[in-house]
Amino acid sequence: MLNRWSQSYSMYMDLLHFTPITAASREEITAYTLASQSRICDLAFANLFGWAVKYETSYAIADDTLFIRFTSPCALASSVP
Repeated sequence: MLNRWSQSYSMYMDLLHFTPITAASREEITAYTLASQSRICDLAFANLFGWAVKYETSYAIADDTLFIRFTSPCALASSVP
């Protein structure tokens, strides 16, 4: 079951248009992160923007959902707040 979900998730993520996080992205991104019930510092715009160069952080918005994508030393990763 997990493998089927993983394949569907991967195909959906491939359809999204991801944009690099820049200072100009702040208002659009914080509209979602500040409305979220999650209060982890990883979603603070300063963190997303500050680490954007090292982790190639980018974002997409689809179906009124913010998707955050970044690279890690091991693989490509993503997060939905």
